[in-house]
Amino acid sequence: MVQWSYQRPDISKGRTPDGGAGYATFTLPTIGRSNSDNMADLLELQNGLRVVRLHFDPAEGTEYEYVEVKNVGPTSLDLSKVRFASGIDFRFPKITLAIDESVSLAENRVQYETVHGMSTPVIGQYDEKLSNDGETLRLEISPHGFLIQEFRYEETWHPSADGGGDYLKVVDEDATSDAWNTAAQWTTGTDAITDPYALWIQSNLNTLEAATAARLADPDRDGLTNLIEWFIGLDPTNYGESGLLEPVASDPTQATFRYTRNLDSSGLIYRIQESGDLINWRDAIVTEDMSTGVSGNIDHREVTIEQTADSRLFRRLEVETAP
Repeated sequence: MVQWSYQRPDISKGRTPDGGAGYATFTLPTIGRSNSDNMADLLELQNGLRVVRLHFDPAEGTEYEYVEVKNVGPTSLDLSKVRFASGIDFRFPKITLAIDESVSLAENRVQYETVHGMSTPVIGQYDEKLSNDGETLRLEISPHGFLIQEFRYEETWHPSADGGGDYLKVVDEDATSDAWNTAAQWTTGTDAITDPYALWIQSNLNTLEAATAARLADPDRDGLTNLIEWFIGLDPTNYGESGLLEPVASDPTQATFRYTRNLDSSGLIYRIQESGDLINWRDAIVTEDMSTGVSGNIDHREVTIEQTADSRLFRRLEVETAP
């Protein structure tokens, strides 16, 4: 006969040592592992990973929602087995979160990056939506559903976060997990736009709507994406502006081109490429890339590249975000 007693939620009980006569409770179930296993890797997640910010009812619409999690523990955390199992549906990618590092999950990644820029780490887009009426969020470890954190937020806690434009953020990151269920653990904040790209977009387009403000959008339909126009320092509403690789000089061994760069366009990688068929592109061999002067925040530059034996070559300036 086996005698069993009441258990608290997410607390398991088993023999210890394995097969012994005594029983012990475990903060984490030991499925597939010895009862004597100290579960250090899982406990680090349970004690160190916390939701620290919620934007559940943005004034601009659902696509501006996001959730921010942070490593508040003393060691780095492997998030490869972590998922949101309630409230939203999201499985974390294979990343390691350093001590005090935060990452965000977005309802609409394009819209999030348009507002917050490319310097803010957003690791993915979640399924479902955060309820505007409050709901329970559960972080757990797969595949057995080991609890990391579970709490319920309420829309009545802070009216300015209930469609007023503010987000919720925790007051004490080191508080016990139960504190997340209380209004006192949360305060509010406003997303001030400080990212250079978002500021440039807002100043030129007066909107942050993804259809026109996203990095790959082309609101003036000149064939240049917002990302390119930001890098070069153009007006995204003005069709036909120039700044892309204007020829300066050429001889059989090298060619020099002129281009501009917006000094505020941080976080971008650029390269000069060439092709003989507009299909297969290769990086050009750059022998010199120098500034010829700065006006305002626009750097005027000249780049010299080696010529090849190809009878006809097309050149382009490629710009992308840093990995």
